[in-house]
Amino acid sequence: MKRIIVYGASGHAKVLLDTLERMGEYEIVGLVDDNVKLVGQEVFGHRVLGDTRILGEVRAMGVEASIVGIGDNKTRGALANRMLEYGLELINAIHPSACISGGVHIGPGSAMMANAVVNADSSLGANVIVNTAATIDHDNVIGDCVHLSPGVHLSGGVTIGAYSHLGTGVVVIPNIRIGEHVIVAAGSVVTKDLPDGITAAGVPARVVTAKSGR
Repeated sequence: MKRIIVYGASGHAKVLLDTLERMGEYEIVGLVDDNVKLVGQEVFGHRVLGDTRILGEVRAMGVEASIVGIGDNKTRGALANRMLEYGLELINAIHPSACISGGVHIGPGSAMMANAVVNADSSLGANVIVNTAATIDHDNVIGDCVHLSPGVHLSGGVTIGAYSHLGTGVVVIPNIRIGEHVIVAAGSVVTKDLPDGITAAGVPARVVTAKSGR
């Protein structure tokens, strides 16, 4: 099995670890986290090896690849790039209960959690999170470092720009375009296109604040 490390040791990392263990395809050598208080502790039986400074040593441990277990989009993207700089391949974590249809493309470093669904001919960028029981219907285009929270439901033909975050239970009707660096509040229903860099909320979702998010 390929030896890997997971960056992160908090809540999202726990869900990711469970997914990786159920896959049974990787040997998890340990965790890396910037919180030095966690170094030496164990999360689900996996030891926190150190902070970012240990990345230069993991290749000597036989580590070939990694995945970032952090929910924040900007942080996840930056750390994924750091992994690549250290020569670590980015793997995907796909829970055995996830349903991935034919013609789907999933970029490196992405995670499909329990009961996630990605339907035909959808394309997902790098470092995307499709969280617990979130669904993506046919012909969607999801940019890099997008986070779809638990229970998000995207209809067919939806486009979501890079680094956007849809909160728990968001519903998007067909053929909607959501821009980059957008936050959609939990429980919202998106019925119209949303521009880059804003926060939207409500049923139907409306822009509540302009936000660069960059």
